[in-house]
Amino acid sequence: MNWFDEWREHRRLTSGRAGTVSQRFASERLDRFVRSNLLVLGTAVGLVVVLSAGIWFLPGSRPGIQGLAAGVVAGAGAAMLYHWCVIASGATAGMMGNAAEEWTDSELRRLRSKGWRHVNHLVIKPESGDIDHVAVGPDGGLVVATKGRSPEEDVDEPCAGMAGALQEGQRHRHQVVQLLNWQRRDPLLVQGLVVLWGPDVTHESAEAILLDGVNVTAGENLRDDLAALGDERLSPAEIEEVYSQLRKRIAVRDKWEQKNLPPVPPTVQQRAGRWVRGSIAAWV
Repeated sequence: MNWFDEWREHRRLTSGRAGTVSQRFASERLDRFVRSNLLVLGTAVGLVVVLSAGIWFLPGSRPGIQGLAAGVVAGAGAAMLYHWCVIASGATAGMMGNAAEEWTDSELRRLRSKGWRHVNHLVIKPESGDIDHVAVGPDGGLVVATKGRSPEEDVDEPCAGMAGALQEGQRHRHQVVQLLNWQRRDPLLVQGLVVLWGPDVTHESAEAILLDGVNVTAGENLRDDLAALGDERLSPAEIEEVYSQLRKRIAVRDKWEQKNLPPVPPTVQQRAGRWVRGSIAAWV
């Protein structure tokens, strides 16, 4: 495998899989909302089209200015309808989760030059949900759960809502240990980590805090926390062996999903892009 194929495979296992569950959630919520409000949306689209056309054909004005004004009205109307659908459908939570996982993925990718490897959206036990990220490097293994938070939250003073994230971190760490058959090895070889992203997430401690056996940190501190990893618990050969096991598990699960599950729907951003391109094509 040449360097380009390695890079492409790396992107497929990391960025190409980040936020898969959140993406599906957001797309399904948006689809249901649009289908149940077709009459209202159709009426609103019709009003935008009529208003834009009225400006376009307004007598006594300059054609260039009319076209610009009509385009601005059409674009603004489409953007307002799109954002209204996203907010009213509840897809915002999925979009936030998707973005948070992409941010965590970008920080984990920075470790590749230090001998680390990672994968996203690993499913070991389907009934327990997917594992957002699993990284393996000289320091050992990291089982990472990413959470997007909109309300204020202080990592140093965890609220009651943190319990679910901690239980998920414990459960997923245990699953990875079983997958690797490392039950009798040093417990520090595989550690759980919960990363909280959000504009109002605060964390004044110098490093991640340990709660119920799971490390917790704020997204803004993640880069520093990962940079502090410096132990040499695994050799390069062991890292590649673990990475190979993770890839095999992903291949088995992906094959099952392709046969039994519908394809992953496009992201909300992709839908918006198609909507904009379609609107432009209609005008042209």
